Amino acid sequence: METGTISESNTQKKAFTKRKCSKSYFQQEIKKIEDLRSAGLLLINCLLVKVIKNKKLDNLFVHIDEMLHSIFFLGYIYNPKLTPSEFFRKSTIDKLKELFPESSQNLTLELKDELMELFPEPFEKYKSHLPTRTPFSILLNMMEILYGTEDKIKENLQLLLKELKFPYPLHKSGDEYQHYYTLEATVICVCYSETHLQKKYYGASLSCRLRKAKRILIDLSCLKTWHEFVSHAVMSFTSGDRYNGITFPESVKCQAYIRDWNENVYRKRRPCLNCAQLFNLQDADLGSVNHPYGNCAETECLSKLLCDNKDIRENTRMENHTEENLENLRDSTKARVLNDLAEVGIQMNNENFLFYSPMPMPPF
Repeated sequence: METGTISESNTQKKAFTKRKCSKSYFQQEIKKIEDLRSAGLLLINCLLVKVIKNKKLDNLFVHIDEMLHSIFFLGYIYNPKLTPSEFFRKSTIDKLKELFPESSQNLTLELKDELMELFPEPFEKYKSHLPTRTPFSILLNMMEILYGTEDKIKENLQLLLKELKFPYPLHKSGDEYQHYYTLEATVICVCYSETHLQKKYYGASLSCRLRKAKRILIDLSCLKTWHEFVSHAVMSFTSGDRYNGITFPESVKCQAYIRDWNENVYRKRRPCLNCAQLFNLQDADLGSVNHPYGNCAETECLSKLLCDNKDIRENTRMENHTEENLENLRDSTKARVLNDLAEVGIQMNNENFLFYSPMPMPPF
């Protein structure tokens, strides 16, 4: 067992006792921990099997490495904390084999040791280095590599999610305990330019229900992951400045999809009010939204489009976009995320503010 797991586990129990939680609350907390642990373990196992079957390990090694780190980081900032070893409990493996025999048939207690040998750094750097993407964003990228076209990506993603049976990703009315991290993104999105139809870009919404984790991931994405136009817009709107939206060329088309859980299909979804303000998207649903700026799947795919397409970049307009304005926003965003990280048990400063870089595939 990893060093510190026993003491952290005792700390979790003491925290429950100190709060004098009701039995129902305690049961909900245990279920949330088990849901995250099970979802992470099933996703890791299923992807390893698919990658091996498709003989794509050389192309996808870095993505699995990055996904492991992202899952372990999110587990650690969870409350109560989950260390990497906590994802590989015998009780969890036995339960998964009973509930999902097909998707867990290759799941064994040796999986942790095998993963540590292949991917040592996620086990070492989950609380010293920061992720740049959510596990689902990485999964969507892997689906793109494996299947190529939009229809094939959605089709195979639906099949995988049906197999994994993640916890329901949307709030249900009357359930006050639903603030947890589910690995499935509620919405995915695809965008492209009509002048470059051969290339499409994919994005996923953030799959955090716990607001602190969601804000951390949005801020980290602004500081490291997204194109500077998108980062500037999100940080501006977050700070209360509603006049720094992005206007794309008319050739840019963007379509979001939400998975219908009952029929396991992706259905078209209109952009929300936040996206209409951030990106000047047409036909938006102008009703109120409860999630923060930067949460939506449009953010990631439009960022990828800007990063990759010089012609679109040069013809995209953003008022007040200057290096000075951007740096001021980055400074305040970094100060906020450092404070948020400290509150979830990760102590960083300007000198050790490090992002995780997945390791390349070693020679065998």
